[in-house]
Amino acid sequence: DEPRKRILLDTRLASPSSTPSPPSLLPPDAASGLRAHLPGLPPDVLAALSGGYAALPASPVTVTVAARDMPLSRVLSSLLPASALPAPSSYEQVGHVAHVNLRREHKAHGRLIGEVMLDRLRPAIRTVVDKVGTVGGPYRTYETDLLAGDDDYDVTVTEHGTSLSFDLRRVYWCTRLEGERTRTIREEFRDGETVADAFCGVGALCIRAALERGCRVVANDLNPDAVECCRRSAVLNGIDAGGGRSSGFAVECGDARRFIMDLGMDGPAGLPDHLMLNYPSGSTDFLDALRWWPSGGGDGATSSPPRVHVYTFARGDGEGGGGGGG
Repeated sequence: DEPRKRILLDTRLASPSSTPSPPSLLPPDAASGLRAHLPGLPPDVLAALSGGYAALPASPVTVTVAARDMPLSRVLSSLLPASALPAPSSYEQVGHVAHVNLRREHKAHGRLIGEVMLDRLRPAIRTVVDKVGTVGGPYRTYETDLLAGDDDYDVTVTEHGTSLSFDLRRVYWCTRLEGERTRTIREEFRDGETVADAFCGVGALCIRAALERGCRVVANDLNPDAVECCRRSAVLNGIDAGGGRSSGFAVECGDARRFIMDLGMDGPAGLPDHLMLNYPSGSTDFLDALRWWPSGGGDGATSSPPRVHVYTFARGDGEGGGGGGG
């Protein structure tokens, strides 16, 4: 073990840019033998190995790497036919569910792909599904095809210490929006402000804002399952979600336009500091509801006019690339 430690700690080997010590004179056969076995190493490193550590060529050693230690895409590439290559290389994890978007050439091999993924990713993953169709309908949900594992879609996701529980088939969720939620909470919200979310989904932004910023929250979503998940997750995180708009955390189920209009019914004092419109495919359609708002500031930590956060798709975005509740 001691010679191996010396090799690992030798700065001539760890830092190619460092100035090596003068190499020792090497037996010609040793130098040429190492050069033949290790053709990619610089001459000064070869000199250090042979001269400083008496390294000599040896017989090749076969190293077997188990499939479980290989990248998933490499394992799939070795099993799928040429017509299905390149193999799927990415997936989204939502709780214990791995969600893939299989291309047309992969569909016929979906069960094999699912079983390989399940074997490779368990115990963290217990269910592998393929997305069928596109996000659509009034609740922005999509159908799934079970490829392998348990037929169980009740997931629990932890985001920056906040636990969220929901049925993946019945609500909209996008893990990739975590970064935007974090940016909004850290850079846009201030402690104690009032946040109104017209498309709250399962409540990730709302619950985190209440926990991390002490914000007062008034939330809404058209999907009754999302509203129920939001309330349940709020309670799971120690938030009392049973009150109305006068409480610190209220979640309603209804039309977003009516929700926005009603926020202005109590005059300037009832307006929020922030109105979140995170519905990229149609957020701008709801801006006309702001005509019902009086002029004036919110009732939170500042007297500034309410800030309206409108999310839309940029050119080139896919259906899930811009946003949505969740």
